[in-house]
Amino acid sequence: MRNSVLVFAVPLTTVTPPLQSFAECTWVLWTMLTIPALPDQGWGVVTAFPTMQECETALAKEFVRQKNEGWQVNYVQPRMTLAFKGKGEKIASTHWRCLPDSVDPREPKR
Repeated sequence: MRNSVLVFAVPLTTVTPPLQSFAECTWVLWTMLTIPALPDQGWGVVTAFPTMQECETALAKEFVRQKNEGWQVNYVQPRMTLAFKGKGEKIASTHWRCLPDSVDPREPKR
C-alpha cells in the first residue's frame, strides 16, 4: 500500500504594502486630543520627517515628555501612542502616530 501526500501551493499576499515601499516617502507625526465637553478637533499634523526613524524618534520623545507630565502613556500599535490624564468625566486622552505622507488618518476608511 502506498502513502500519498498532496501538497497545495497557496500564494501569499499582503494586505498592506511592505515597509520598504514607505522608505522613500516623508513621514508625518499626527496628534489628536480629546477633552470631555469640548468638540472633537480630529487629527492634526505636528510636523513631517524625511525618514520613518526620525518620526519614531520624535514620537519616543513625546512619549517621555507626556510621562514626565503625569500622563499614563502606552504604545498601542507600532508608531502609535495613546495617553490619558485626569479622572472620571474629566479624563483627557491624546493619540500620537507616525504615518507615511500617503496615509491621512482624517480620511474615511474604504
